[in-house]
Amino acid sequence: HETWEDFWRKVETSNPSLQAEKSGVEASRSEVALALPAPMVAIGSMGMTSPTSGVMERSYEVTQTIPFPTKFFKAGTLKDRRIQAAAASETLAIQRVALGAAEAFASLDESLQAQKTLAEHKDVLDRHVRRLKSLAISQQGQKIHIATIEADAKVIEAEIVDLRQRELEFRNRLGGLLNLESPYMGIPRLKAAPVPPSEFGPPSRIAAVDAAKHAEEVSAAEATFAKQEWL
Repeated sequence: HETWEDFWRKVETSNPSLQAEKSGVEASRSEVALALPAPMVAIGSMGMTSPTSGVMERSYEVTQTIPFPTKFFKAGTLKDRRIQAAAASETLAIQRVALGAAEAFASLDESLQAQKTLAEHKDVLDRHVRRLKSLAISQQGQKIHIATIEADAKVIEAEIVDLRQRELEFRNRLGGLLNLESPYMGIPRLKAAPVPPSEFGPPSRIAAVDAAKHAEEVSAAEATFAKQEWL
């Protein structure tokens, strides 16, 4: 049996979407705010050939492009905006994945519990039918009673088959969240409905709005940065 907390920890470390978002945050933090262009070196020859060395005089020129101070400042601002946007995108992804995972995990638990309950009920009906059939019953009413119980048992069996199909759907969904090539084969152990990680807050429209706002700020910062000149 596996708790929701244990399952979610595995999702955090194996889900491709979350790993991509995490890499994006790390990349935005590690990137250089403003990389200077490589210096240019030029070599030339000038004047007459020297009578002593037999070669022309050489000239060397080194140039380095540097930014105006405001370009450094804007580059730092742009990096900060990119980090904030990546972090907001990661939070949104975590909330969405956690919501879907919690729903599938709880649904799998519900399906398994329902199957267990129905299987126990069907077993009671089957045993009751077997007991009645073992008796010498000639009354028409008793035969109708047995037929009714058998019909109820078949209805329950059909419901169990349907629940097993849904169980497979939930297992496939959970396996995909764990980046597995096969269905998730664990058994949930729930005492209460699972909730997304508390450190990221409950799923809401605010996270999506926040991510969109930071994306706009990055675009604005990029436009401002592009206007800054070099010396």
